[in-house]
Amino acid sequence: MPTAGRALRFGLARDAGVEIACDLIEEIRGSGAFDGVHLISVARYREIAARLERLR
Repeated sequence: MPTAGRALRFGLARDAGVEIACDLIEEIRGSGAFDGVHLISVARYREIAARLERLR
């Protein structure tokens, strides 16, 4: 789903950016095109780490 579509889907939810980032990371991981993702999260690193940990 293009990023613009995600923005509409998540609206103004407080952690919409976290959800979008995790969705994109899952897509990248699933594609097999890259060995990993380097994510620089400034304010929500704990939320992103917790969600990604559950996805392993």
